[in-house]
Amino acid sequence: MSSATANSSTAEKRECWRREAARLGSDWNGIMELRASVGPLACCVCGAAPWDPSFDETCRLGEMVASGLLDAHAAAAVIAEAATRAGLSHSEAERTAWGGIRRTGGVHA
Repeated sequence: MSSATANSSTAEKRECWRREAARLGSDWNGIMELRASVGPLACCVCGAAPWDPSFDETCRLGEMVASGLLDAHAAAAVIAEAATRAGLSHSEAERTAWGGIRRTGGVHA
């Protein structure tokens, strides 16, 4: 099988699966419609909505800071490092980290 034939076959299969996913509602648009139909999700720690998994984790660490299990600066550094690796700018990562820690009472602003 030539490379052109293999690429054509792969493209045809992808197109077939794309149409089938759209028909079943399991494509990106269908998933987002389902997500929107359940309403805005909220952080399970502080109740902030709309829910953001990275902010949820900052709230969890903020609870640990508030209980004395973690140092606030160490927790913020870990959160900021993970957030920058995920693509946030350094300033946005630090703002997110400290926001979650403050929101759960770890540090009083």
